Amino acid sequence: MSSGTTTPPRAITGCVGKRIRVILGPTGQDYLVLLNHDDGVRPWQEADWSGDIPGPVARQINNCTNKGRYITQVDFNTSTGAWFVSGVKCDGSGGHSWWGGTDNGDAISESASARDCTKVSFGSCDYNSEMFCVITGNNGFAHQNIPKSLLNRMNRINKLKKSIHFIRLFEHFQYFIKDDEGTKWRVSGTHLGRELKKLGGNVSDVALAEDGSWLIVGHNSYSASTGVSKDLCSSLDDFYRKQQSRNSKRGNEIRLFHARNRELEEEAARIREQRAEAIRIEQETLRLQREEAIRRQLQDEDRRLREEQARMEREEAQKEAELIEEADSIHRLQEHINNRKWALLDAADSLSPDKRNRVQVHINTPNGSGSTTRSNCVICQERSSELAIIPCGHVCLCSECSQESQQHNVGVVERCPICRNQVQSTLKIFIQ
Repeated sequence: MSSGTTTPPRAITGCVGKRIRVILGPTGQDYLVLLNHDDGVRPWQEADWSGDIPGPVARQINNCTNKGRYITQVDFNTSTGAWFVSGVKCDGSGGHSWWGGTDNGDAISESASARDCTKVSFGSCDYNSEMFCVITGNNGFAHQNIPKSLLNRMNRINKLKKSIHFIRLFEHFQYFIKDDEGTKWRVSGTHLGRELKKLGGNVSDVALAEDGSWLIVGHNSYSASTGVSKDLCSSLDDFYRKQQSRNSKRGNEIRLFHARNRELEEEAARIREQRAEAIRIEQETLRLQREEAIRRQLQDEDRRLREEQARMEREEAQKEAELIEEADSIHRLQEHINNRKWALLDAADSLSPDKRNRVQVHINTPNGSGSTTRSNCVICQERSSELAIIPCGHVCLCSECSQESQQHNVGVVERCPICRNQVQSTLKIFIQ
């Protein structure tokens, strides 16, 4: 399962007031308003004006609109006739500025050629002479006829490398400035000054007509004096309402997106955990099966070995019993043969010694042939045996060992070295 869309809906940034630019002309009925709409999908701009507005300004705004340009900066002063308009294409390229009716064209041209953010404001001082200020970048500026209090503040902001947000110049040395330190103004209207103080840093724009009518654009609402066009106020009411609704809707869409993404990620995590658990169980099952197979194999091998051992023990016991029985049978047969030998020997006692010895040898020699297989002497293990032991008949001694034993009185020949029966005499055997 996918972990969700990686790109959230585009957020609508900034407060509603920062999307509004209002300029008043000779009266509150003379105005220019720019409304920068944004629904999160696409931005668009709406321009409207009424009354005594400089013709070049209206024409340039129409030209920009027809060519798909957005107005980024605009200002004018109907007393001096000075005006300034700048715009860009929808993609932010193709920025250009236009101006006229001003004594400060060179300063504007120099600032505009720097391709930096240029903010121009026009006002008037005594005898409708031009009051002018242009802000380039964050705090660079050029000016003409501005009040000393405003110039001192601008110099301080520049020296401290802070930013000037915007300046509005009005009639008779009146002004308003907003910068990183806050706001400062010089206006003649008591109600306007009181309203500016109440709003503090929440001021997005200020417009002041030559007749004293005023309008303050706040972040989320506006304030206007009597005399300001009802059509303008209606447009602002409608824009605030719609744009705030768009902001809220887009915010909800973004929150829903992130919530849905979290759900998808949690679901994906659960699936991964389930798969991991299934794999673990499968591996554990396989391990147990292997161990069981090995255990059974070992049990079978152990049983086979025990059975083999038992079989071998049974066979060995059976073989032992058979051998013991065979040995017992041999012993019984040997005893029977010995008894018969002794009976024959007893019967041979009545014969002469020579005949008795031959009978004894014949009794102890296979087939009565008198021949025997000559083997080495059981004492020296070197010479051939040639003496037969009487009465058992074993041929197991050589003459030298027999004589040696007798000379040293060892007594080896008192008993047969093989069967240990008593030796009565020995008989030398000649084998051809």
